[in-house]
Amino acid sequence: MVLLEAFAIASGELFAYNRENFQFDNEQRISRDVQKYKMQVERFELFREDIEDLVDLTVSKMDMYHLVAAVVLGFTTSIFTEGRINAECPPSYVAIYFMTIGCGWMYLLLVVWLSMYASVASHSLGVRLRTRYIRLPIPSSEQLSKITSKLKDFEQQGAGKVLRVPFGLQGTPEWKAPNAGSEKPNLTRTSSRSSAQSEDLLAQGEAAFGREDVLTTAASTAPGQHIQLFRKLQAKWQCFDAYSRVSMCLGVHQIVQAVNLFVLGMALVENNTPSTAVAITLMMQTVAASLFYMDMVGLNVWEFGVCALVASGPSVVTLVSLILAVKNPQEGKMTDYEQPLPGMPVAFICQAVHFSIVLF
Repeated sequence: MVLLEAFAIASGELFAYNRENFQFDNEQRISRDVQKYKMQVERFELFREDIEDLVDLTVSKMDMYHLVAAVVLGFTTSIFTEGRINAECPPSYVAIYFMTIGCGWMYLLLVVWLSMYASVASHSLGVRLRTRYIRLPIPSSEQLSKITSKLKDFEQQGAGKVLRVPFGLQGTPEWKAPNAGSEKPNLTRTSSRSSAQSEDLLAQGEAAFGREDVLTTAASTAPGQHIQLFRKLQAKWQCFDAYSRVSMCLGVHQIVQAVNLFVLGMALVENNTPSTAVAITLMMQTVAASLFYMDMVGLNVWEFGVCALVASGPSVVTLVSLILAVKNPQEGKMTDYEQPLPGMPVAFICQAVHFSIVLF
């Protein structure tokens, strides 16, 4: 009897000891799984912040283009309507002058329109990406039920684990939970009170990337997919972004040429100061070439030379034509304003090529 009593007491102590170990290990497992879910949600919050930053990069850049282009467009409109030479001017000079202003005005209008469309499209598609594809993963009731465990699972561990001797040869037990999460939450609505208490607020949860197992998959499968989704949608506004930058480059370059032509009219037609005209032309063409070099990256030397020659051709040809025009030796002004200026067809050809360069 004494041996049986001692055996019963020892068995009870072993049972209580192993049950406490089972409870402790399952508490640690549940805490680990819940923390894993929380970290996965934090990861998708970073994904959503990445999308917001990428979209904001386009929106802020296009807003800056829109503002600068609108200001320069107003300046161009003022030149178009009020930029007049007081003296009588040759028709060919007036034509190339207004062609240059009109070309710049057209490019700046394209900048305003394209940047506005790119900003609106990127913002709206970014919102669509965050609201429909990159969602915060929320576990469903079934997933939460799978990580729970009940004490009745301890009874199914087998006698070897239930009555395991501490510090024995068995080592640390590997607990099995065959019935963990097999019982789904009871959502039967029997009355208004039980319906309010048993209502499943999580339902199927929220699946990020359109997958239900995103909370339990390996970490290597999640990163990078939000960038791929962003790149697919970026193609819908990237062309407008690129052409707005090209139009800004060409438009500002044309405004520089228009200012140069205006100064040529004042210096050569109205005041007859060739040295001033040459100095201003050299300065303005240097500025235009510098802007063109900074915007057009990756061109060869001969490509840059051809583009610079075509862009600067109207101003340089107009300068030479006005200097070589027949003038009154006493007054220093042109004797016949209707006379054809030498080389002006070359200026019109260069301006036409520069005007149509955006189409290519």
